[in-house]
Amino acid sequence: MTAGSIALPISILINRSIQEAYVPSLWKKAFVTPLHKGSNNTGTTNFCPIAIPSPLSKYLEKCIPHQLLPYLTHNHLLTPTQHGFRPGHSTTTALLSFLDTINCAHDWENCIHST
Repeated sequence: MTAGSIALPISILINRSIQEAYVPSLWKKAFVTPLHKGSNNTGTTNFCPIAIPSPLSKYLEKCIPHQLLPYLTHNHLLTPTQHGFRPGHSTTTALLSFLDTINCAHDWENCIHST
């Protein structure tokens, strides 16, 4: 079986899942395996659980932003303060925006109190 022969059926499954807002229960299951963190390998506290999800659920997770973000952007549904999951935005731009707000408030002699 080649990638080309399974691409169409997978795209149909992914698109239908998005259109119907339904994720099959099998896609929600994950194989959990312990990962040894180091030192003593006999104690349970030295292991970290690692979840290995279904490949189809991982692919669905990657496809959703590619379909959702253009829709939200085109329909102006994102606020300027939304920095996560947007091209050209990051935690750095969020922090700069926050600092700018504080500086503006200080310039206007507004008092900002932290609780």
